[in-house]
Amino acid sequence: MLNSKKLFYAPVLFICLSLNAFAGGIKEEAVVLTSNNLKLEVYESTGSFCLYKILDNKIADKKPESKYKSIALYDDRAMGSTNYYTMRFNDRAYKLRKGFGKTVTVENLGDAVSIRFDISENFTVRQILSFTENYYDTSAPLLKITTTITNNTEEPVPVALKALFDTILGEQRRVSLYTDTQNAIFSETRINPVQAKDTYIVSANPSVACLFFIKNAEQTTPEDIYIENREYLQTDRWVPRYIVGRSFSTKNYTNDSAITMLWSEKEINPEESYTVTNVIGVNDFLQVNEELSQEVVEQHLETLTVEERKNYDHVLELIEELNKVQENSEDYTDENLLDLIERIEAAMKELQE
Repeated sequence: MLNSKKLFYAPVLFICLSLNAFAGGIKEEAVVLTSNNLKLEVYESTGSFCLYKILDNKIADKKPESKYKSIALYDDRAMGSTNYYTMRFNDRAYKLRKGFGKTVTVENLGDAVSIRFDISENFTVRQILSFTENYYDTSAPLLKITTTITNNTEEPVPVALKALFDTILGEQRRVSLYTDTQNAIFSETRINPVQAKDTYIVSANPSVACLFFIKNAEQTTPEDIYIENREYLQTDRWVPRYIVGRSFSTKNYTNDSAITMLWSEKEINPEESYTVTNVIGVNDFLQVNEELSQEVVEQHLETLTVEERKNYDHVLELIEELNKVQENSEDYTDENLLDLIERIEAAMKELQE
């Protein structure tokens, strides 16, 4: 459940975040599925898909679904092909996307979209994409992706799955990611879903957030989750290399964060299937919390005690200091930055207690 106290302090958290550009560019005619304020586009030429938040008024604007003005909730470059699933079958990895010798078939099922990947005669892969009926305390249904791998061989085979999502919202600023139990994720992070209390990872700008669920009633809980620079996650290694505290930036990319979820390996017998379901959501902070206008925020601030207001102002000062570090990084050492990050995390924790 989304924490109401965190929602009040959303303006503070999102001072570090910035608006993302609207989804655009020339694309192929996609298979489109909409629900409430969400639009799913599936591309047969790549075998990939992307989720969008619709910005138009669907009732007032009588447009085709594919023409709605929208904002991508994660990176939609090259028709979403920077995001993809990878399966491992009998210790060999296969990316679930179109390529040489691989065909992809997309079918609109009315209330769902089917993607069939013909990669090898040894197995059959199919993804079903649909929207949930339950909003799960967000501002819209969730996108549910069910991946099923069937063993067509005559022997038992170990099978596993992982998914890479290239985050985008808020990436132009230092802090773009956090979870429902962590105020901010500044650098490489590994989450063990079994041990962690986190239920989702948030990639956000000041008005809208993409929620990558870790635990949900309709999701298969991953075995491991890695949040790193996208470049580090696109290697041939099944389990990515991970260095605690390493920056999301490299010499080629600045603050280019991405998320990889890995699901447990399972041995399946001939004609048996391995199935994993994951869900992605959206939270429109302006829609869910219309009362969080500046006027209401100011009214709420007036109810704070002297000590609470002092803590609130202290957080704003630290965030401003972080912005200065970002603008003049050559004047600061890594130790200065880590110390500042620790101070912000401590101040935010004290603010929300």
